[in-house]
Amino acid sequence: MENKQTGWTLLRFDNKSLSKSYSDPMVVSGEYSENTVQFVNVNVDISDASFNQLYLSSDIATLTNVSATTISQVNSTATLDGVVAGTISITGGSATAQGVVTITDSFSTDGARIYGGFKEQGNWKVPGPAGHLVVDDFIYTMSGSETWDQVFVLNGGQITHTIDAKTDSGADGAELTANHMEIDPSSSIKLDNKGGLPTDDVGSDSSGSYGGLAGTAEGRTTNTTYGDYKAPQHFGTGGVLTASPTKVATIGVVVVLSS
Repeated sequence: MENKQTGWTLLRFDNKSLSKSYSDPMVVSGEYSENTVQFVNVNVDISDASFNQLYLSSDIATLTNVSATTISQVNSTATLDGVVAGTISITGGSATAQGVVTITDSFSTDGARIYGGFKEQGNWKVPGPAGHLVVDDFIYTMSGSETWDQVFVLNGGQITHTIDAKTDSGADGAELTANHMEIDPSSSIKLDNKGGLPTDDVGSDSSGSYGGLAGTAEGRTTNTTYGDYKAPQHFGTGGVLTASPTKVATIGVVVVLSS
């Protein structure tokens, strides 16, 4: 479907009103700069298109080279690449920034899985603090430095980071900055197995050193100490279990800055 007409205020497509002539997914392109367009309970592939207000409550949505004043996504599975919008809000479902997504005004998410990372390390480009991050009963994975206005981790929600995460300053791990943060008793920031793997200096059945010499099996050796255990800024070094044989990563690092 391609459109360049104006003069109407709302265009809605849903699985009850679409004729059989439309493909699945529905393919959309063109200019909708004076209108509000809604896609409800349909699969949609949008490319090379511009909108005023775009509302997605689709099963699966793919956006490529799309611009909009406002994008609202509710309970959809979306993939975005080359998207520019003033405001994006995502409630439920998931959104993956496969390519760069530039937000010029504000970004907020409530209970949605967000993939692609933020700031310099990621594809989501948000000016200043983003809006609310609500991690409600799912795992939210960071890949570097993120800044939010408010962060809530609820109902068994969990914040972690990728195993190779780096902050904007190049430090190991992730940095989370927020004006307000709440983590309920059932939720956590969990970084098990997100740190460094053992080096060749770590012998069998031995732990890796960080901030102090690690324990080893009799007659075994380990790596030399490094870092500051009081203020860790680097990944630790993992250990080696001979019985498996298994190399075990250490915990990761998250620096939390909240006012």
